[in-house]
Amino acid sequence: MVMALVPVVLVEWFVARRQFCIPSKMAAKGVIAANCCSTLLGFPLFWLSGVLGIVLLGERLDEAIPSAWIFARRSMETGVAVFWLGPDVDSEKIMRAGCSMLPLAFVVSVTSERWILRRTWPQMPPAALWRYAWLANLLSYPVLIVIWLWYLVWVW
Repeated sequence: MVMALVPVVLVEWFVARRQFCIPSKMAAKGVIAANCCSTLLGFPLFWLSGVLGIVLLGERLDEAIPSAWIFARRSMETGVAVFWLGPDVDSEKIMRAGCSMLPLAFVVSVTSERWILRRTWPQMPPAALWRYAWLANLLSYPVLIVIWLWYLVWVW
């Protein structure tokens, strides 16, 4: 997981340098702090959302999501089940679990990184940081997806 942060930080550092024309060291400090915080915050938030999904929906998952929204239903089922994946799980379940985690991870990354960067780079306008957080994550998430798919192929 830590190794996956390296290419993400490099992509987001490059975006920060291009968008804000700030010194390399300043960009690196902000991007590293923001990504470490979003990673450390994302896992507990994802776990909590899954526990809340299990507690609040439980067996009523079929009633909560209309059957026409099959993708949303499957994602929610997988998202709830991801907490119970054991060591002998097959790669299809890992793939589905990862796909169900991506939207929440993206939202957590954008909001938490923007919050951290507002404190790290106080001279930047909040609207510019908001645009940066979206752009940087839109460019770095495909890198994460490629790393994740490569890992699945390697494990398979």
